[in-house]
Amino acid sequence: MKTDIHRLKVVMYDRGETVISVSEKLNINRSTFSRWIKSGFESIPLGKVYELIEILNLNDDDINSIFLFKEDENVNNQII
Repeated sequence: MKTDIHRLKVVMYDRGETVISVSEKLNINRSTFSRWIKSGFESIPLGKVYELIEILNLNDDDINSIFLFKEDENVNNQII
């Protein structure tokens, strides 16, 4: 399982949030939030995940599609 960063960015955009606005609401440096995004949230503290869920008002489907994303191995190997 990994984090669907693209989906997270889409949800942030839909909610009118930016990296700057979310990092301010999380009380962290913008570069820290950007680093978490680039790493696929591998090093984000669990408490900050809960805060992010609240900030973005994520429902269960959003949470599952963003944080419990299972990449389809076959998709990467297909030529379109």
